[in-house]
Amino acid sequence: MQILYEHVERLTRILRPNLLVKAKRSSLFWALLLATFAWNSEGQTLAVRRKLPGVNDRGLGIKVVVHTNKKQYRSNEPIIFYSFLENRSDRTYYVGRTYYSLLYSGLHDLELSITDLNGKSISIPRSAGDWIWKPNTSLRDKIAQAYIQLAPNLIYGIRESLDLRLKPGKYRLSVVYRENEASEWPANQIQELPIQVWTKTIKSNNVLISVR
Repeated sequence: MQILYEHVERLTRILRPNLLVKAKRSSLFWALLLATFAWNSEGQTLAVRRKLPGVNDRGLGIKVVVHTNKKQYRSNEPIIFYSFLENRSDRTYYVGRTYYSLLYSGLHDLELSITDLNGKSISIPRSAGDWIWKPNTSLRDKIAQAYIQLAPNLIYGIRESLDLRLKPGKYRLSVVYRENEASEWPANQIQELPIQVWTKTIKSNNVLISVR
Protein backbone atom coordinates (compact mmCIF):
# COMPACT_ATOMS: atom_id res chain seq x y z
CA MET A 1 0.00 0.00 0.00
CA GLN A 2 1.51 3.27 -1.10
CA ILE A 3 1.03 6.87 -0.04
CA LEU A 4 0.57 8.88 -3.21
CA TYR A 5 2.23 12.19 -2.43
CA GLU A 6 2.52 13.12 -6.11
CA HIS A 7 -1.22 13.81 -6.05
CA VAL A 8 -0.76 16.10 -3.06
CA GLU A 9 1.66 18.22 -5.06
CA ARG A 10 -0.48 18.08 -8.19
CA LEU A 11 -3.60 19.18 -6.35
CA THR A 12 -1.93 22.00 -4.43
CA ARG A 13 -0.34 23.32 -7.63
CA ILE A 14 -3.65 23.31 -9.48
CA LEU A 15 -5.87 24.68 -6.69
CA ARG A 16 -5.09 27.89 -4.82
CA PRO A 17 -5.90 27.83 -1.06
CA ASN A 18 -8.71 30.39 -1.39
CA LEU A 19 -10.23 28.33 -4.20
CA LEU A 20 -10.21 25.29 -1.94
CA VAL A 21 -12.19 27.17 0.69
CA LYS A 22 -14.79 28.24 -1.88
CA ALA A 23 -14.84 24.76 -3.39
CA LYS A 24 -15.53 23.22 0.02
CA ARG A 25 -18.60 25.38 0.40
CA SER A 26 -19.88 24.77 -3.11
CA SER A 27 -19.20 20.98 -3.10
CA LEU A 28 -16.72 21.41 -5.96
CA PHE A 29 -13.98 20.45 -3.52
CA TRP A 30 -15.53 17.05 -2.88
CA ALA A 31 -15.90 16.39 -6.59
CA LEU A 32 -12.21 17.21 -7.08
CA LEU A 33 -11.19 15.13 -4.09
CA LEU A 34 -13.14 12.06 -5.19
CA ALA A 35 -11.70 12.44 -8.68
CA THR A 36 -8.25 12.45 -7.11
CA PHE A 37 -9.05 9.22 -5.31
CA ALA A 38 -10.31 7.78 -8.58
CA TRP A 39 -6.90 8.33 -10.22
CA ASN A 40 -5.50 5.56 -8.04
CA SER A 41 -5.88 1.78 -7.97
CA GLU A 42 -8.10 -0.06 -5.48
CA GLY A 43 -7.08 -0.12 -1.83
CA GLN A 44 -4.33 2.49 -2.03
CA THR A 45 -4.11 5.18 0.61
CA LEU A 46 -3.97 8.81 -0.35
CA ALA A 47 -2.89 12.02 1.36
CA VAL A 48 -4.26 15.34 0.12
CA ARG A 49 -3.46 18.72 1.63
CA ARG A 50 -6.21 21.31 1.78
CA LYS A 51 -6.99 24.55 3.59
CA LEU A 52 -9.72 24.26 6.21
CA PRO A 53 -12.51 26.87 6.28
CA GLY A 54 -12.05 28.97 9.41
CA VAL A 55 -10.80 27.96 12.83
CA ASN A 56 -14.04 27.41 14.76
CA ASP A 57 -13.74 23.63 14.46
CA ARG A 58 -10.07 23.32 15.44
CA GLY A 59 -11.02 21.66 18.71
CA LEU A 60 -12.53 18.67 16.94
CA GLY A 61 -9.18 16.93 16.57
CA ILE A 62 -9.35 14.18 13.96
CA LYS A 63 -12.54 13.30 12.11
CA VAL A 64 -13.34 10.25 10.01
CA VAL A 65 -15.34 10.87 6.84
CA VAL A 66 -17.01 8.53 4.37
CA HIS A 67 -18.50 9.16 0.92
CA THR A 68 -19.77 6.93 -1.88
CA ASN A 69 -19.49 7.50 -5.60
CA LYS A 70 -23.28 7.88 -5.91
CA LYS A 71 -26.53 7.47 -3.97
CA GLN A 72 -28.46 4.88 -5.97
CA TYR A 73 -27.30 1.36 -6.90
CA ARG A 74 -28.51 -1.84 -8.45
CA SER A 75 -28.36 -4.85 -6.13
CA ASN A 76 -25.55 -6.47 -8.15
CA GLU A 77 -23.54 -3.26 -8.50
CA PRO A 78 -20.32 -2.63 -6.51
CA ILE A 79 -20.30 0.39 -4.19
CA ILE A 80 -17.21 2.58 -4.30
CA PHE A 81 -16.25 4.01 -0.91
CA TYR A 82 -13.95 6.92 -0.09
CA SER A 83 -13.10 6.98 3.60
CA PHE A 84 -10.44 9.12 5.19
CA LEU A 85 -9.15 10.69 8.38
CA GLU A 86 -9.13 14.48 8.47
CA ASN A 87 -6.99 16.46 10.90
CA ARG A 88 -9.01 19.51 11.93
CA SER A 89 -6.78 20.36 14.89
CA ASP A 90 -3.70 22.56 15.12
CA ARG A 91 -1.34 19.72 16.04
CA THR A 92 0.12 16.65 14.33
CA TYR A 93 -0.87 13.11 15.34
CA TYR A 94 0.27 9.64 14.40
CA VAL A 95 -2.46 7.56 12.75
CA GLY A 96 -2.45 4.13 11.14
CA ARG A 97 -0.46 3.86 7.94
CA THR A 98 -2.17 0.87 6.30
CA TYR A 99 -5.84 -0.04 5.85
CA TYR A 100 -6.32 -3.21 3.84
CA SER A 101 -10.10 -2.93 3.58
CA LEU A 102 -13.16 -1.44 5.24
CA LEU A 103 -14.02 -5.05 6.06
CA TYR A 104 -10.66 -5.96 7.62
CA SER A 105 -9.49 -5.58 11.22
CA GLY A 106 -5.79 -5.14 11.92
CA LEU A 107 -3.53 -2.81 13.88
CA HIS A 108 -5.97 0.02 13.11
CA ASP A 109 -9.39 -0.15 11.53
CA LEU A 110 -11.55 1.85 9.21
CA GLU A 111 -14.59 -0.34 9.80
CA LEU A 112 -17.70 -0.13 7.64
CA SER A 113 -21.12 -0.37 9.28
CA ILE A 114 -24.45 -0.74 7.46
CA THR A 115 -27.96 -0.42 8.93
CA ASP A 116 -31.43 -0.24 7.43
CA LEU A 117 -33.71 2.72 8.12
CA ASN A 118 -35.07 0.95 11.21
CA GLY A 119 -31.59 0.81 12.70
CA LYS A 120 -31.14 -2.93 12.16
CA SER A 121 -27.50 -3.85 11.54
CA ILE A 122 -26.80 -5.57 8.21
CA SER A 123 -24.39 -8.49 8.47
CA ILE A 124 -21.42 -8.24 6.11
CA PRO A 125 -18.42 -10.62 5.84
CA ARG A 126 -15.28 -9.43 7.62
CA SER A 127 -11.75 -10.68 8.10
CA ALA A 128 -8.96 -9.96 10.58
CA GLY A 129 -5.24 -10.47 10.95
CA ASP A 130 -2.45 -10.11 13.49
CA TRP A 131 0.79 -8.21 12.97
CA ILE A 132 3.53 -10.24 14.66
CA TRP A 133 6.32 -8.00 15.87
CA LYS A 134 9.86 -9.28 16.17
CA PRO A 135 10.99 -9.77 19.78
CA ASN A 136 12.11 -6.54 21.47
CA THR A 137 10.76 -4.29 18.72
CA SER A 138 10.92 -0.78 20.15
CA LEU A 139 8.02 1.64 20.20
CA ARG A 140 9.99 3.86 17.86
CA ASP A 141 10.33 1.07 15.30
CA LYS A 142 6.65 0.19 15.55
CA ILE A 143 5.71 3.77 14.81
CA ALA A 144 8.12 3.93 11.87
CA GLN A 145 6.64 0.78 10.33
CA ALA A 146 2.93 1.11 11.10
CA TYR A 147 2.10 4.81 11.49
CA ILE A 148 2.16 8.05 9.57
CA GLN A 149 2.11 11.67 10.74
CA LEU A 150 -1.20 13.36 9.98
CA ALA A 151 -0.45 17.07 10.14
CA PRO A 152 -3.08 19.82 10.39
CA ASN A 153 -5.04 20.32 7.13
CA LEU A 154 -4.20 16.83 5.85
CA ILE A 155 -6.54 13.98 5.04
CA TYR A 156 -5.50 10.36 4.64
CA GLY A 157 -7.60 7.37 3.71
CA ILE A 158 -8.68 4.66 1.33
CA ARG A 159 -10.67 4.12 -1.84
CA GLU A 160 -12.34 0.73 -2.10
CA SER A 161 -14.92 -0.97 -4.30
CA LEU A 162 -17.08 -3.51 -2.42
CA ASP A 163 -19.52 -5.99 -3.93
CA LEU A 164 -21.96 -6.14 -1.00
CA ARG A 165 -25.01 -7.54 -2.83
CA LEU A 166 -27.47 -5.63 -0.67
CA LYS A 167 -31.18 -6.36 -1.01
CA PRO A 168 -33.40 -3.62 -2.48
CA GLY A 169 -34.06 -0.92 0.08
CA LYS A 170 -32.50 2.11 1.75
CA TYR A 171 -29.41 1.91 3.94
CA ARG A 172 -27.27 4.09 6.19
CA LEU A 173 -23.51 3.65 5.85
CA SER A 174 -20.88 4.82 8.31
CA VAL A 175 -17.26 4.10 9.21
CA VAL A 176 -15.57 3.83 12.61
CA TYR A 177 -11.86 4.50 13.06
CA ARG A 178 -10.38 2.35 15.81
CA GLU A 179 -6.77 2.19 16.99
CA ASN A 180 -6.04 -1.34 18.22
CA GLU A 181 -2.26 -1.54 18.50
CA ALA A 182 -1.33 1.65 20.37
CA SER A 183 -4.24 1.19 22.78
CA GLU A 184 -2.24 -1.66 24.34
CA TRP A 185 0.99 0.31 24.79
CA PRO A 186 2.08 1.42 28.28
CA ALA A 187 0.66 4.87 29.01
CA ASN A 188 3.99 6.25 30.25
CA GLN A 189 5.71 5.32 26.96
CA ILE A 190 2.98 6.92 24.88
CA GLN A 191 3.18 10.14 26.88
CA GLU A 192 6.92 10.37 26.21
CA LEU A 193 6.41 10.41 22.43
CA PRO A 194 7.13 13.80 20.82
CA ILE A 195 4.03 13.29 18.63
CA GLN A 196 1.00 11.59 20.15
CA VAL A 197 -0.78 8.62 18.60
CA TRP A 198 -4.49 9.24 18.01
CA THR A 199 -6.19 6.49 20.04
CA LYS A 200 -9.73 7.81 20.38
CA THR A 201 -12.39 5.76 18.58
CA ILE A 202 -14.38 8.02 16.26
CA LYS A 203 -17.44 7.54 14.05
CA SER A 204 -18.00 9.12 10.67
CA ASN A 205 -20.95 10.89 9.14
CA ASN A 206 -23.86 8.79 7.84
CA VAL A 207 -24.38 8.26 4.11
CA LEU A 208 -27.84 7.29 2.88
CA ILE A 209 -28.05 5.10 -0.25
CA SER A 210 -30.85 3.24 -1.99
CA VAL A 211 -30.58 -0.17 -3.70
CA ARG A 212 -33.06 -1.34 -6.32
